[in-house]
Amino acid sequence: MAEESIAAPDKARVKIGDYVLTGKIGQGGIAEIYRARQESLGRDVAIKILSANLISDADIVRRFERESMLIARLNHPNIVHVIDKGKAGGRYYFVMEFVDGTSLREVIDSPKIALATKLDMIVQVCKALDYAHKNGVIHR
Repeated sequence: MAEESIAAPDKARVKIGDYVLTGKIGQGGIAEIYRARQESLGRDVAIKILSANLISDADIVRRFERESMLIARLNHPNIVHVIDKGKAGGRYYFVMEFVDGTSLREVIDSPKIALATKLDMIVQVCKALDYAHKNGVIHR
């Protein structure tokens, strides 16, 4: 894992490694997730970046690194693949496939989607979580 710098030549373009951040997707307890463009391959990806205020916490860094390694070992049709990881400008990150679409919450809340379709999606999520748990990943 090579250390690279996070470059921001102007406020409109933030780059981490080979990835140009294009928008924030979400945030968890220890990291932010962004949509990004992988310049070398010209594809959209999701990049999870450890929060700046946690990079000095060795236990959190180890947990973040372990998470990327565990997820990278998973091979399930309902789980995105980890495709890269690194450290840039002191910030740890890992990169996953980007899946464009509606959030599960929006699907569940939508009156336009049939109950049978919603239940099928929930079953697929449960299968993915079961597979992940059986392979050492705990979703918090």
